[in-house]
Amino acid sequence: MKYLYNFCLLLVGVLVAFLACTGGSDDADPASPGPDSALTPAAATADSSQVPGVSDERVIFGQSAAFSGPAQELGRSMRLGIEAAFHEVNQRGGVHGRQVELSSLDDAYEPEAAIANTLQLIEDDVFALIG
Repeated sequence: MKYLYNFCLLLVGVLVAFLACTGGSDDADPASPGPDSALTPAAATADSSQVPGVSDERVIFGQSAAFSGPAQELGRSMRLGIEAAFHEVNQRGGVHGRQVELSSLDDAYEPEAAIANTLQLIEDDVFALIG
C-alpha cells in the first residue's frame, strides 16, 4: 500500500505541473516565458475550464476496480491508498486551490464491466483514470 500511496502523490505532482502549464497557477506572470515556453501543446494554451474533470473548485479522477466479488480486497485497498494520498493533498490546500476527488465504479474484476465503467467515466468527464 505504501507504493500505491507514493504513486498517487507522484500523480498529483504531475497534475500540479499540468495545471501550471494550463494557467492553473495564479502565481505565474503570463508576460514572462517559463522554462517550457518553447513547448506549447494545445492543452497548455487552454484554460482549465476546458480540461475534462477540472473546474475552479476540484479535479476528478476516475477509477474502475473490484469492490465486490472474489478480488474485492484488491480494489478496496487500492481505493483506500488513493483516497489517503488525495486526503493529504487536500489538507495542504489541494492542487492550485482545487480539491482532488475520486469517482469509483465497481467492475467486480470483470473485463466487460471494466470497459463499460471506463467508458462511463470518460463520458462523465474525469481528468484521468487511476488505479
